[in-house]
Amino acid sequence: MVSILTSITMVSIATYFMMGLLFLATEKWSKVKNRTVIMSFICWAVGGLTFLYTSSYASAHGLMDVSAIIESIFSVLSLLLLGKVYFFNEKKKATIYHMNKA
Repeated sequence: MVSILTSITMVSIATYFMMGLLFLATEKWSKVKNRTVIMSFICWAVGGLTFLYTSSYASAHGLMDVSAIIESIFSVLSLLLLGKVYFFNEKKKATIYHMNKA
């Protein structure tokens, strides 16, 4: 189970990094001040730090299961939060809807 959760974490950390670069390239720093984007970065950092903790300290102290669960939760949560801002932007949908209606 730990190896599956660790694999999920590795993929989500790499995906967040690529998605974050794409977000910064397309949004031109205008939405970086958004609270959801900041929270997604904090979750990504916590997931990454917990991933490093898992590989070095948790195995020595027998906390691999708990640490793997925490790292995967925070890593996937960071992807969901950034995806919410980037892909499901309500203002863009509302603007497109009003432009098509007029």
